[in-house]
Amino acid sequence: MSAVMEAEAQPVLGNVDLLDATPPIEQQIGWLDQLSDDVETYALLWLAAMQTIAVVVRLELRPGQPEVLNLGIRDEAMTRDTSIRINLLVEHMHSAAGRREAIVEALRSRGAVNDFLPADTRGTTAAIRGFLAIGGWVMIDSDGGIETGGLSSRLLDLATPEMERANLIAAGRRMNDAVQRYANRSHIKRVIRRFGLPTSNGWLVLGGRS
Repeated sequence: MSAVMEAEAQPVLGNVDLLDATPPIEQQIGWLDQLSDDVETYALLWLAAMQTIAVVVRLELRPGQPEVLNLGIRDEAMTRDTSIRINLLVEHMHSAAGRREAIVEALRSRGAVNDFLPADTRGTTAAIRGFLAIGGWVMIDSDGGIETGGLSSRLLDLATPEMERANLIAAGRRMNDAVQRYANRSHIKRVIRRFGLPTSNGWLVLGGRS
């Protein structure tokens, strides 16, 4: 098996860079133990620890099946030491509530998902409408990719009321989830092509910047 891990920011705990080398597994587990109350940071460091041993972690989604963490590694990288490290890291993940869920969310946010689910056109349409209604925009860029935006300024504005901020976050999350579903993307592009407007550089934008 072969896999390629996208370049990511290198998380640091204290003065230790987890990706600078491959520390002893006891040291990695010790660093992770320090994050018992911070599952979001735990997830980033757990994924970084897997990366130090050339393991690519992706979330796999299939119809009628629970979410699976897919661990990929090149055959030549699989040694007895690597196998032990993988088992210890997986056991550590399962040893406290919330850790696996945080890792799943981190993978979703990175788009590290093998999505075999069918398209959800109704849910995707609802996500687009909700996102546009709250001031967002969705665009097909020059490379054919889908980009979204329009909410950042209000999210960063300290004067934005908490209720509005919560609505912005919820709408942004629903839109992001829709875009991350590979099978939904053709439907999103159809909607943009039908209702969007071209920009001066040839992109198609639907929503706030149309």
